[in-house]
Amino acid sequence: MKKKLFVVAILVIFLLIGCTYGLTPTIESEEENIAATFIEQFPEVNSEHSFVEIDEYEVVRKLRQEEKAIIFFGFEECPKCHHVAIALAEAAIDNELDRIDYFNPFDIRNRNTREYQEIVEFLADILPDNEKGQPTLNVPLVVFIDEGEIVFYHMGSVRGASTRENVLTDEQQTALMRIFDNKIKQFVIEED
Repeated sequence: MKKKLFVVAILVIFLLIGCTYGLTPTIESEEENIAATFIEQFPEVNSEHSFVEIDEYEVVRKLRQEEKAIIFFGFEECPKCHHVAIALAEAAIDNELDRIDYFNPFDIRNRNTREYQEIVEFLADILPDNEKGQPTLNVPLVVFIDEGEIVFYHMGSVRGASTRENVLTDEQQTALMRIFDNKIKQFVIEED
């Protein structure tokens, strides 16, 4: 009887260990999942990219804190966001930049949440006004923040880009990458 009880106890322990194994992902796998999610949204972006998806609370924190950050505001359904993501990823790789924060504001913009209002208030000087004369977070937008101040920003894609076709020529894509390359170089040099 004791032997059967012991065997059952051992089987239960193995079963519990087997059922819980892998339920708690490591930080590395969480980062891989975030990177995979970004690639699902922007499949044409170099897989070596440094985008880290953040939520609205992290955006607000980064805008207020005294730290350096590059935040890319965009979303999957925006063709210009894809052009910007490609160019920004390439410039980051070329400059060995290890992190660019990515945030999709679509949902909070539509719901006009408190966090959306805080983000818009911080970025108000660089945002276009909507038909009611209120600043609106349009995408794509890339903001370079240092110590709670906007150092650089880039809105849209590149001059001369067709708004109807949402296609960039190779020259326009290269020009967009150069814009980000120069801004990243300046941003990193200021850090040193």
